[in-house]
Amino acid sequence: MNRQMSFKKCVTGAFVALAMAACSDDGSSSLEYPVDESSSSIESSSEIVSSSSIAESSSSIAESSSSVESSSSQEPESSSSVQVFIDERDGQAYRYVVIGGQTWMAQNLNYTDTATKYSYNYTPDIADTDVWRYYWDRDAKVSCPAGWHLPRFMDFSKLVTTVGGPDSAGKLLRSVDAWYDRQGDTDIYGFAATPTGMRCSGGSNTKAIYMSADYAQYGSLYSFNLEAEKPVEWKDNSGGCYMAVRCVKDDDFYKVIPDSADVAQLEPCKTQEEDNCEYGTLKDSRDNREYKTVVIGDQTWMAENLRLDYPEGAGCMKDDKDTCAKYGYGYTWAAAMDYLGKFSDDAVGCGNDSYCTRARDVRGICPEGWHLPDLAEFQTMLYAVNERHSGNSNLKASNLWQNDSRTVESAFRDKYGFSLMPGGMVLPPVFNNQQTGSSTCLWTSYDVSPRFAYYLLANRDYASMSKNEKLFGCYVRCIKD
Repeated sequence: MNRQMSFKKCVTGAFVALAMAACSDDGSSSLEYPVDESSSSIESSSEIVSSSSIAESSSSIAESSSSVESSSSQEPESSSSVQVFIDERDGQAYRYVVIGGQTWMAQNLNYTDTATKYSYNYTPDIADTDVWRYYWDRDAKVSCPAGWHLPRFMDFSKLVTTVGGPDSAGKLLRSVDAWYDRQGDTDIYGFAATPTGMRCSGGSNTKAIYMSADYAQYGSLYSFNLEAEKPVEWKDNSGGCYMAVRCVKDDDFYKVIPDSADVAQLEPCKTQEEDNCEYGTLKDSRDNREYKTVVIGDQTWMAENLRLDYPEGAGCMKDDKDTCAKYGYGYTWAAAMDYLGKFSDDAVGCGNDSYCTRARDVRGICPEGWHLPDLAEFQTMLYAVNERHSGNSNLKASNLWQNDSRTVESAFRDKYGFSLMPGGMVLPPVFNNQQTGSSTCLWTSYDVSPRFAYYLLANRDYASMSKNEKLFGCYVRCIKD
């Protein structure tokens, strides 16, 4: 059998049965999570004050409860039966709960602003205390208090993993008295999810639906859907509906995705006549290959694509070893993450159609001391080299890229020594259906759903961050720890 890229679904153990029915044509999916045997240290729901009574008595709680904190000051205390914090913007009190190392609001957000319509069909004085407010996507992204953030896919994933997986989360995270069946032991973690549904055409209130901070493939935000007797779901909010918000507290894992204004632009270090970039050499002890490296701002990058073989999910364009020597190996997202755990335990089980718990900085298939870049690291680099306004790209290796007429560009591009190679964008199921010369892609460790992850996509225009299916084959550039 030819050594071609294998695009098998990379799921292991308990993932297999879930993966078979996970994906739908519209991009929605049941979340796949490994079971985490660790349990939360929080108090049971019977020992926690209800969300409505806390909101109605926020001033008295703030004066008398020893566990009240400011949203931007003390760390939450997890030992008290009444755990609340005060939102400094409007003085409202919110119950919170610690579950598996994460700190979650245990009631829906009720923040508004006189200049912004933050709720749908509600006004501040008549907002439903079980629902509080529904938010539109652009408002939801800036609605959480200081020190808290709108949850991303990885935040919801950790929550579901901690409580035993997608099949049990719907029952264990829901409130005791707001659901239609009221059967069994519910809300044992104190999360108190209520069936708020969402507000849009045809919306219903049979599910708890929360807005996320991650964008789907075509620009709408994903939502986290929780139902009593069904696996939790991750869905594309393509209808632009208004949804409830649960904020999660910032922690060591959380990284802010930078804005362009936050990153200083660097002067080019290389011209056609002169090269003043700061280079180095990396030797990979696993196969003794050497790679050129380059410093861009505060980051040190590989200036060549990785050429390491991998047991599953790696291959050469058109099954030609010469293309691997020139452009590097192509990898599925699972292979790039080292889902088999060949080199670390950072992302074991992170398959091409599932999600997993993982480290903050994933080594992936990178050499020791280096890791697979995340979205924030790539975005920082793109802003630093002013890529969006580069005209055609400040990162492309010169004398290799082809223009629309399939002739090699003569203009100098490689202004920062990154030397991005036009190795093509590999399409499933094999490495033989995409031409080299006019595009390429590099994987990040940041996924936004069971099926999709971010990558750097470079074409004839410029390089930018985009999303695609994890089964696609892309190249790897590692960044130094």
